Amino acid sequence: HEVANVRLRSLPPALGRSYGKYPSSSSDDEAKHFSVVSHTIARAMATDDLSFLSDRVRRALSADEQVLAQLRRFDDEYADVQRVVRELPEKTSHDIMVPFTDVAFFPGRLIHTNELTVLLGSDLYVERSASQTLEIIERRREMLREKIRGADAGVEAMGARLGALDAVAAADGEDASTSGG
Repeated sequence: HEVANVRLRSLPPALGRSYGKYPSSSSDDEAKHFSVVSHTIARAMATDDLSFLSDRVRRALSADEQVLAQLRRFDDEYADVQRVVRELPEKTSHDIMVPFTDVAFFPGRLIHTNELTVLLGSDLYVERSASQTLEIIERRREMLREKIRGADAGVEAMGARLGALDAVAAADGEDASTSGG
């Protein structure tokens, strides 16, 4: 805002005169008029820049909030899996409905409920006990919680940036209404 003002004020007077609407009789009148025009141009540029920047920050904040919501959904899903894995070894078998297609199920039975196949990554599966699986899930949840804390801090920082931009825009709007109108 100030930099644009300084840059515009440093233009040669002849250039300022060529854009002026009012003939001036003295260099003081011309300087005052040029100062008002340059301030108005600088304010318009700053308002457009603020609007653009504010829009970009809003979009970034929205994207960060979506990432945070997705991470929290993952944590909730891990919590559900953790609950099921804790309950499985309580009985030696469980009667279930086995999915055959998206809409077709048939009755079945889970046996060897303390033996679970766990995906370690890159199509690498291992057989683990329920207690070992719970440890793996807990480690994954802890890593996920760290990501959630980081994403939460990012959302807070982006929200603070947006608040600062809105405050600057509001102050700029108040300045325009008190000085221009």
